[in-house]
Amino acid sequence: MNPRLKSWVYVHVIQNTLCFICCLKTAVFNVFSDKKIAADVLRMKEDIDKKKRDGWYDVVFLIEALGAKEEILTKTLKEHVEKLSKTPDTIIYETNYSDVQQVEKPIEGLETGYSQFVEVKFVTKTLFLLLNAVILYGPSAVEILGPERKEIRIDEVQNIVNILAGVLHQFAASGMGGIVITPKDVNK
Repeated sequence: MNPRLKSWVYVHVIQNTLCFICCLKTAVFNVFSDKKIAADVLRMKEDIDKKKRDGWYDVVFLIEALGAKEEILTKTLKEHVEKLSKTPDTIIYETNYSDVQQVEKPIEGLETGYSQFVEVKFVTKTLFLLLNAVILYGPSAVEILGPERKEIRIDEVQNIVNILAGVLHQFAASGMGGIVITPKDVNK
């Protein structure tokens, strides 16, 4: 055999062997990686199930968004859900984004807009955290899947009524509402 051809064959065999080893290494990594991902998902599911058994609120938010530009809408909605996921003692376990829909004249002054909604399923530890999430993330619909019954501590009730009072105060301070107090008999 020609020495140049022989060296080419050796180089080619070495290259193929290295390629095979790299592919095998990648395949082995992917199998272990897939197993790790599957194990992580299973651990998360078990953690969610435990929190549900421990009386955490199992909740579904439907959050709708409207934007002038499709790219900004989708990016902003994802960031909004990401912020919700960082709430203490709150774990999102499923998100389902709708397709973006083009909307004609969605609001005054805007000829064309874009609309999208996301369904967010999560568990949260307290009613206070749930109410806070409703106020901060503005879902258009909320469904509480569980628990069927819940005992609430008085300090949690106090936190809830104080947050509601704060929201009403903000509305009144901004001129958007409030409670008007008038005397019983205005003529006196």
